[in-house]
Amino acid sequence: AVTVTSGTTTSNSLNLTVLGPPPAITTISPTSMVGSTSPQTLTINGSGFVSPMTVRVGSLSPITVTTLTATQLSVPVTVGTTATTLSVIVTNPSGQSSNTATLTVTAPPVAALTLSTVTPGSVFVSSTARSFTLTGTGFTNGMTVKIGTGITLTNVNPTSTTSLTVQATLTTAGTYPVTVSRTTPTAATSAAVNLIVTAQGASPTITKLTPNPFT
Repeated sequence: AVTVTSGTTTSNSLNLTVLGPPPAITTISPTSMVGSTSPQTLTINGSGFVSPMTVRVGSLSPITVTTLTATQLSVPVTVGTTATTLSVIVTNPSGQSSNTATLTVTAPPVAALTLSTVTPGSVFVSSTARSFTLTGTGFTNGMTVKIGTGITLTNVNPTSTTSLTVQATLTTAGTYPVTVSRTTPTAATSAAVNLIVTAQGASPTITKLTPNPFT
């Protein structure tokens, strides 16, 4: 309580709030994470932690932590898959913020680009587009699929890192080498898998049944 006295007269009283020391971060664990779209646990060590504590990691949404000690807290963070550095700051309920720690995010390893199967692997010629499922490894968004020398499909997004589906119209019989290519995170082109296109034969005709009739 703060008052001022002049002679025999004393002022009214106003309260002065005295805050404790601001929170401080000494270490974080881990200091580096492999990028992921799943939550990972970040442990922050320091002093002056008071519940509820607010944790800010880069531009991620602030996280409120109520289960902690004065020197340690843990939070789940989803850092994404892009290599970057993220600042880590904690703030106590009175609005005092800590120093800044740095969390390094490394891009996750990417599997080698391979193409193992094309399904179906053999079709008849047709003027109608067909769907083909390609399976392999290391598929990423924005891929290029080549079927023979005349068909190039660009900006193909796979359904997973191991599968994608494309449509193509094949009107000429022959053997069509199929390859997939990517530009990110590393440029690569797969080995070819052959797609067999066969000329459509004459419609089947029944001329005789033997024996006829059956007992």
